[in-house]
Amino acid sequence: IEDTRLYINCLACLLELEHFEECETLAKKCLIKFPDMSIFYNYYAEACLGQNKQIEGKNAFIKSLELDSEQPTINFAIGNICLYCEDYNNAIEHFRKAYDLEPNGQTALLLACSYFKTKDTDKAKDFFAIAYDKIHNSTMIFLEKCPEGEYFINDFLENKNTTKDEK
Repeated sequence: IEDTRLYINCLACLLELEHFEECETLAKKCLIKFPDMSIFYNYYAEACLGQNKQIEGKNAFIKSLELDSEQPTINFAIGNICLYCEDYNNAIEHFRKAYDLEPNGQTALLLACSYFKTKDTDKAKDFFAIAYDKIHNSTMIFLEKCPEGEYFINDFLENKNTTKDEK
């Protein structure tokens, strides 16, 4: 089968059905046939992540970015892996790239968490303010990622209410 669309559809179905090992096997075959197509690295990465192979998944996403650096979802995915692995500086790098390519509340929230983890509370507050305005349960999500950040949230909310009262 030479038509890449058929491979892509098969890989998408395998992922959807959570058949991660089969997806990984097919993605590897696709990478041999089509080594310059970033999408197959992305499917390979997702299959690896589905099997808790974090490093392999991250490396495949990085290879995908080498082929096409303008992928906000892949930068976001790598940022998530880095955050999970407590590699906060690399998480910031990838979340920042994702945010610059496609600004949104979810990425802003994870940037806030990553900056908080590196003790850069000024940048954490800036991005949390963006997320707070866009995501209704942003404080809960932040505290799931940064349980030690309760004082940060309380301070943010207190300052936000004080500013609101002054207006």
